[in-house]
Amino acid sequence: MKDNQVLQDTDVLKFRGISGQNWINLVTLAFITLMSLSLLIVGGLESNGTPPFITGIFTTIFTLPIFSLVLSHAVRPIVLSKEALKIPRFISSYEIPTDEIAGVGLLFQDVDMSRAPSGWYIYIWDSAGKKKMLDKLVETTILVPKPANGKRRPLISINRDPTLPLPHEDLDYLTNSRTGKVAKAIYDFTLMVQGPTGPLATKALQKSTKNDRFSSTKFWAWWSPDGTMERIIK
Repeated sequence: MKDNQVLQDTDVLKFRGISGQNWINLVTLAFITLMSLSLLIVGGLESNGTPPFITGIFTTIFTLPIFSLVLSHAVRPIVLSKEALKIPRFISSYEIPTDEIAGVGLLFQDVDMSRAPSGWYIYIWDSAGKKKMLDKLVETTILVPKPANGKRRPLISINRDPTLPLPHEDLDYLTNSRTGKVAKAIYDFTLMVQGPTGPLATKALQKSTKNDRFSSTKFWAWWSPDGTMERIIK
């Protein structure tokens, strides 16, 4: 599989990516950290620069570690080996044993009244049915299809009209998208490790997604790396 976002050797797959929200966080923290360091420098150079120097010390103490954690989280890859799938967190990694992966696919989701972008997110399910989102990798867009009646979807999800098409609700598009290729790579590697009787082949939990009526996250459709997709009714 030729993709500059996917690095492959014999026993390990690595996936790198930074979501739009992570980019915003990085740029914001980088700016604040730079301003803090500027206060340190200016305060140190001026003869009467004690107030900005002290302010720079305190702000740098808080911003620099946070910026370092966010940067580390952003650049660390998702790693899939024969032993486990490791998903980076800010300090450690969330691990799912490879032989317990029971679902791999994309879900189109909205988060009501939220800045979180709608889009196709990669999810991984374990054998207990718990799903984990790979937030580094998402197929999202603010360019929504315009139906014949002239209506457009709102940028912020409020009671989405289920009769309108979802962005990129196309089997071929998702199969050839970056997120689709990554999901397919995880799916194929896991099948290779588990074999035809493993939980991924026998359960395929990506096809059994349902909505929680108490959750603000609404799932509208699923896509599976085996070349199938479907709307989520419940």
